[in-house]
Amino acid sequence: MSTGAKVSTIIAVLFFLLAAYYYFVPINIQAQQGVFGCGSAIHPPTDDFAKGICQDLSTINRFRSLMSLIAAILVGGLGWMLFGGGIRAARVGADDDETTESPRDPAALDD
Repeated sequence: MSTGAKVSTIIAVLFFLLAAYYYFVPINIQAQQGVFGCGSAIHPPTDDFAKGICQDLSTINRFRSLMSLIAAILVGGLGWMLFGGGIRAARVGADDDETTESPRDPAALDD
């Protein structure tokens, strides 16, 4: 795998982890009486009071998660397409030393 493909894969994994973070981590708002929990993108608030306090925070985190997931797919896919993500076989070229006869070769010592 080329260096560019490795770097793009690492960045794609980081975007994927960011998407999971935005989707699953609970949202908390600092209020005058303490911290108010607004659920998460996967479990938005259902109560009218909580919806009034939290407004669109769970929707915003859902879209952040979606955009991070799209970025992960794009960076990973384009990185593999542009840099060649397949496993490469090592190229072995003809060595100059192999073309001359070795002094240890029995055929060369018969002269």
